[in-house]
Amino acid sequence: TYQHYFKQINLSSEHRMAVKDTTPPAKAVSDKKDSKDAPPPSDIPEETPDEDLTEEDRALKESLETMVTVLKEKDSKLYMNTLELMCTSIRSATSSMTSVPKPLKFLRPHYESPLRFADILSVLSMTNADQEERACLKYRLVGSGAEVGDWGHEYVRHLSGEIGRQVNEPDINQAEKDALVVLAKSIVEYDMSHNTESEACDLLMEIECIDVLEQFVDATCYERVCLYLISCVPYVPEPEDKTLLKTALNLYLKFEVYPLALRCAIQLNDMDLVQDVFSTCKDPAVQKQMAFMLGRQQIFLDLDESQFPEAEELTEIMPGSGKLGST
Repeated sequence: TYQHYFKQINLSSEHRMAVKDTTPPAKAVSDKKDSKDAPPPSDIPEETPDEDLTEEDRALKESLETMVTVLKEKDSKLYMNTLELMCTSIRSATSSMTSVPKPLKFLRPHYESPLRFADILSVLSMTNADQEERACLKYRLVGSGAEVGDWGHEYVRHLSGEIGRQVNEPDINQAEKDALVVLAKSIVEYDMSHNTESEACDLLMEIECIDVLEQFVDATCYERVCLYLISCVPYVPEPEDKTLLKTALNLYLKFEVYPLALRCAIQLNDMDLVQDVFSTCKDPAVQKQMAFMLGRQQIFLDLDESQFPEAEELTEIMPGSGKLGST
């Protein structure tokens, strides 16, 4: 725990305030007089070596570095107290207007940390009741770009919802949409590896990028993905329903599940796709299975004997009128 650390920082802050109150007035006047002749400070001040720091400055530097360390960890319960202590340290800095406050000097090596702070604000924004603000998404886009799954599944789900709402804004430009698509892809990759394929499909359907789904699907999850896509077909408008069927068909072909791919082609009512699926399969037993499926639907294919050694037998299995979908 960091209870001891917080207690030390509070004591250190009180000590600095006490030093400020006991500074002799004559010394303050002298510093003010010397500051008139002093050259203006550079934009990037040089760091003071640790051995040249006073005991008070060394304690301040160590406490600030500890705060940065806490903010880089994943325990979000410590973030608010740490950020408040950091703000207090900066506000109570005892420095003249001609020099950079000491807390900022000590924090300069951690300049990349603001990106991490944006990540923290993105997580904290999940508790924001104003969903129209979409602060969770806003801070995520300007953050460090760390793994989206580092903050847990609930954060990923919340972020997906905000992406879906943001991408449908009428005034969104192409650059903003491209950034949302990149973030959505990282979320889909996380969902696929954590058995939440349906949420990944919903997100891609929301941003109208279902065609990129294939690159994230492997042999362990393609069945669940295809079943979910096909089950969504009756509930989506045209032409999105055909897009879902074609995506499922491509996945079945990728993993050589030809009978289910043929079923999708029949449902699409596309004779060319039916012919392509049937021709892609090289297993005679599976070809016969698909021939029975076509015969049941009264679909006839003209098979080339040079490509199908058992063309005659396959043709006898699927007697039809030659018209797709005829009864």
